[in-house]
Amino acid sequence: MLHGKETLEGGGYVFEGLMHTSYLVKYQAKDDCLSHDTIAEIREMPWSAATTKIGDALDAIRKDLGPNAVIDFSRELLASLDCPKCGKSERLFRSLSSVTEQDGLCACGERRAPKLFHSITGKEDFLGRTFAEIGVPAWDVISGRSGSKVVGYELSGDRARVLGELA
Repeated sequence: MLHGKETLEGGGYVFEGLMHTSYLVKYQAKDDCLSHDTIAEIREMPWSAATTKIGDALDAIRKDLGPNAVIDFSRELLASLDCPKCGKSERLFRSLSSVTEQDGLCACGERRAPKLFHSITGKEDFLGRTFAEIGVPAWDVISGRSGSKVVGYELSGDRARVLGELA
């Protein structure tokens, strides 16, 4: 998309490594599936994942959308890995997709259960952390939601760092 070339919009590429086959797929949107909704309005904000504190962004979004607004992320984020056997909990903040099978094993040998989140309600004890510190990538779009109103907020403060000379 950045270079104006054809994309797989609405589809995907599947590589099946066991038999070394690949094929293209087309995804069908379901009207009742919220994952297929697009964000109609995206606002560029001077925020950076590395420097913007979650609580500050939530305050700004609540000024914009109302006092009950929350922040939603487009991915599951990991808050901790908890061992059901020994009870040990390790606080980790990162994208779930970055967690390895080895990370999931406790020192006692048991598989740990992930504690996940994808929204910020204002009750979290980590509102003083930055977006990057909880696993949100640079130049991401976070969503502010109040009732059925959803607005995207682009972390535009990261644009130059991500794009370099292209910015």
